[in-house]
Amino acid sequence: MPELPEVEKLRRDLSHQVINKKIACFKVLDPAAARGDQALFLTATQGSYIKWLDRLGRYLLVKLASGYYLFIYLSTTGQLIYETPAAGPTSPLAKSTRIIIEFENGSKILFNDARGYGYFKILDDQQRKRLLVTLGSDATAKTFTYAAFVQLLRNKRTSLQNFLINDQYLSGIGSDYQAKICLEARVAPEKGIKELSQAEIKRLYKAISKVLKKGYK
Repeated sequence: MPELPEVEKLRRDLSHQVINKKIACFKVLDPAAARGDQALFLTATQGSYIKWLDRLGRYLLVKLASGYYLFIYLSTTGQLIYETPAAGPTSPLAKSTRIIIEFENGSKILFNDARGYGYFKILDDQQRKRLLVTLGSDATAKTFTYAAFVQLLRNKRTSLQNFLINDQYLSGIGSDYQAKICLEARVAPEKGIKELSQAEIKRLYKAISKVLKKGYK
């Protein structure tokens, strides 16, 4: 499953390609991949352009000029593939293609998902704000200081492993990166949060930043 570093790299790559591009057509090939009011997808996207892309943990958020947001969850096998305008006949779509975003200049984004667990949703600003409340700290943000990390650890009655993968504490870290963080910090993942020494906490803080940033560079 894509975790914070992979989604951040995707956000950066797509930002170079699609910001300020006008959407000509939003095609839903698999209704299960477009959750919520199907008509709202057309209202929110048709004729609108992409203002910016943000990442919320392991989720992508696309700000549209219409005032709405595209919320994208890739799940285990989801992919967003950018295609430049075709110079000749286009290749047949993959069986896993579930959504196509076509831009006015002929370029497009394909949402391919072999297992079909990923999805898109349309959010208004109030829904976006409610979503933010449910997510924990972003460990790559400037606000994630050592003091903030220490405060986050206070009164937690769980193991380090469970703490790291809990989106309510740190958003976007899964089993793969929690293992890398624990290895880098030289702390056993099954160790309880209350059992951590000050030296271990300092190593963990440095390891979180180092491992995550290395993942998307």
